Amino acid sequence: MSAPADDSRLRELRVDEIIASYLEALDAGQAPDQNDFIAEHPEAAAELQAFFANRDEFARLAEPLLTAASLPNPEPGGVRTSPGNLEGTSSAATANSSGEHVARRFGDYELLEEIARGGMGVVYKARQLSLNRVVALKTILAGQLASDEDIKRFHAEAEAAAHLDHPGIVPVYEVGQFEGQHYFSMGYVEGCSLAERLREGVLPAREAAVLLKSVCEAVHYAHERGVIHRDLKPANILLARRWQSDAEAAPLPENSHFPLVNRYPRVTDFGLAKRLRSDASLTGTGQILGTPGYMSPEQATGGVTHPVGPASDVYSLGAILYELLTGRLPFPARTPLDALSQLLDSDPPPPRALNRDIPGDLEAICLKCLEKEPEHRYSSVLELADEFQRFLDGKSVQASAVSLLSRIARALRYSRQEQHFRGWGWGLMAFGLVIFLSHVAIYLLEGTTHDSRLVFFATRGAMFAALLFTLWWFRHRSLLPTKPAERLVWVVWSGYLLALGASNGARFAFGHDQRESYAAFAVLAGFGFLIMGSHVWSGGFVVGLAFMVVAPVLAVYTAVAPLVFGTLWAGALFTFGLHYLRRERPDQADGGPVV
Repeated sequence: MSAPADDSRLRELRVDEIIASYLEALDAGQAPDQNDFIAEHPEAAAELQAFFANRDEFARLAEPLLTAASLPNPEPGGVRTSPGNLEGTSSAATANSSGEHVARRFGDYELLEEIARGGMGVVYKARQLSLNRVVALKTILAGQLASDEDIKRFHAEAEAAAHLDHPGIVPVYEVGQFEGQHYFSMGYVEGCSLAERLREGVLPAREAAVLLKSVCEAVHYAHERGVIHRDLKPANILLARRWQSDAEAAPLPENSHFPLVNRYPRVTDFGLAKRLRSDASLTGTGQILGTPGYMSPEQATGGVTHPVGPASDVYSLGAILYELLTGRLPFPARTPLDALSQLLDSDPPPPRALNRDIPGDLEAICLKCLEKEPEHRYSSVLELADEFQRFLDGKSVQASAVSLLSRIARALRYSRQEQHFRGWGWGLMAFGLVIFLSHVAIYLLEGTTHDSRLVFFATRGAMFAALLFTLWWFRHRSLLPTKPAERLVWVVWSGYLLALGASNGARFAFGHDQRESYAAFAVLAGFGFLIMGSHVWSGGFVVGLAFMVVAPVLAVYTAVAPLVFGTLWAGALFTFGLHYLRRERPDQADGGPVV
């Protein structure tokens, strides 16, 4: 990923953040003047002007469907088939001269009220006239102004959900178009969303486990059919009333802290769903899709670090569990950009640090889901569901207990910067080969000549010239770093070379045997690789310790020190090179070498 692409992504996030602040002000009843708002954010003036123009045009075209009149509020426990973040309601009905509310027709449907709107669509409670049933009707937000890509995404959501027939997933009934307005109808869920329930406080541990076990089963069903949700969050989990006979039916308690035992979670909003064999143009590498706070690290990087797959839904379920248990997100932030930055750079506090009543096993399950690397999470949501069942049965869970040692290991084994050095497997191996052959030559020449100064400068001069050429060649005819991630690496190894030069100069001045310097060189190299372990790849910790351990051996056996030192360097670089070759993908072959 190039530096311009990074800057473009940061700019997009900043524009999204500014627009989000405007929408939040509208929700709070404080409508900023558009011109004043643009003047406050001159860096995004062009994008804001386009946003306001599209918004005003949409409002004009949508006026026949949206009026200022409102229907009476629905019965308690009314529907929330929310596909987005906003849950405010407005009416899709008009008032006649006598003040009575009349539902507006939309093809075969009567629009009764607006019940939710999100980033892509508006959802209405509606009655399907031909079948005389209440449904939730979703229309594309941009209406007749929708772009081809918007329409494709809208239909992709309908198609993804339409192929899923599971009691834990809201079904899709019909997909169609009426007077240029694309829509699809889905099941109307009597209940509320999990996000609304969270406003009342955290859930007891067992209730959270029971609830998410059911969600896992529904999501696993989708995964088996090649559908990844990619936007799991409390607003997209509806708590439907369980079926009961009239004799068994009982009203909900007057207080809103209702027990979830009478609720059945149903997953909705497949607007960002990805079919594993679908049109890649809708979900290309580099696109950031999802909701900050619940999205996985690989989603936050647009699929550059790892492909976005089922493990991303596992992460989102872990974020939901974290919120259910603690009442806050793993990475609370005032802006989406801050949330993404924390997600990529930080680890969340252990849940028990926020709520001591959380069982240790459930905390371990939660943190395993929130691992930065997909391979360290549960391999599937079915495995996560089984883990919840073990917790509910009082059995030991597979997730490791959260100890100080495990927290240190988790913090050390992940590096956001690793992605910037992929694609350099062969370059690192070439470096290792040059260093190894150079030190073999040094070892042989030092055994056959008494002019140590000539051997020292000639062989090392040739080695550094070969290394510079190798660096120039594999960096596409460039030597200097081009990314912030590369600059620290350049500084570390430049400092290493300067330290070598200063150490050798001092030894020459005092007439010491240059072979005695290899022990000090190993210590310096080990320190450099320890830095690499935290910045690039955790394997650097092992390599750094190896250099430190071998240093005393080099001090004792000076005759073979050049050969051992060169072999150690070659092994280190071959190890790094093999690591990146295993993880390399064709679209990630950029960046620079780590030495």
